[in-house]
Amino acid sequence: MDAETARKLCDITSTFYRENASSFSSTRRASWAGWRRCLDEMEIGAEPSSDASAAASPGCALPEGAALSDGKIPRDPLRVLDVACGNGRFLRYLQEALPGAAIAYFAVDDCEQLARDGLAGDADNVAFQKLDIANSLIDDSIERAIEAPPVDMAVCFGFFHHIPGADSRAALLRALVKSVRPGGHVAVSLWQFAKSPELAAKAVETTAKARVEYGLPALDEGDYLLGWQNRQHAYRYCHTFSDGEVADLSRAVDGWASLVARFEADGRTGTLNSYLVFRRRA
Repeated sequence: MDAETARKLCDITSTFYRENASSFSSTRRASWAGWRRCLDEMEIGAEPSSDASAAASPGCALPEGAALSDGKIPRDPLRVLDVACGNGRFLRYLQEALPGAAIAYFAVDDCEQLARDGLAGDADNVAFQKLDIANSLIDDSIERAIEAPPVDMAVCFGFFHHIPGADSRAALLRALVKSVRPGGHVAVSLWQFAKSPELAAKAVETTAKARVEYGLPALDEGDYLLGWQNRQHAYRYCHTFSDGEVADLSRAVDGWASLVARFEADGRTGTLNSYLVFRRRA
């Protein structure tokens, strides 16, 4: 994929989240089944209560212009970097799964409204950075752009499918690995919506409409533009991962990290996300 098309796809996705942040956030409250397995593979924490998802608080709205952090980070906390944090639901999951644990949460996202929606109630232990992650990958500046100290855990859930191009996806994974301390862990999810015939058929339909609307060339294999709640002009770029692409990505950090686990979870079939969990080498 050429850089011009990649940037256009990134801009379409950024516009989507700016214009649909509230409605999107309202559908992204519950935790994912795969997150528990990620913590298990990292050997972190105990089994959360059975009603963990229901107990997760949606948080409160942050006043316009207010900061998400006043610099107060708990002493000796579990340091977590969440790249493409959205409305911070992974932090809420950690708080439920690790009761009593001190967590310093370094949140990165391009859509501040999503973060404002979910993270304001945790302002004392959250440091938020607004960053256009996808375009930072195109510019090859992602490793310099992320502002966080070495962390114990770096995660990126529900975002790799928004990154055009295999090379950029590999670059993000390397940046995540380099952000953790030796012995720390990285966990990512890779959406496989083509494994759902219903989602796959819908993706073909919406992509055809969006390509005409935006004057886009033919996209790479596995690349689509998905709609949202039947709204006009509401599209986001998404890539569906094949098993081979998951395997290729897992090898992109061979020099820096060891693969701890690869598994599938989530959705009605338990196969809509493929997860990779790594441990940073000393």
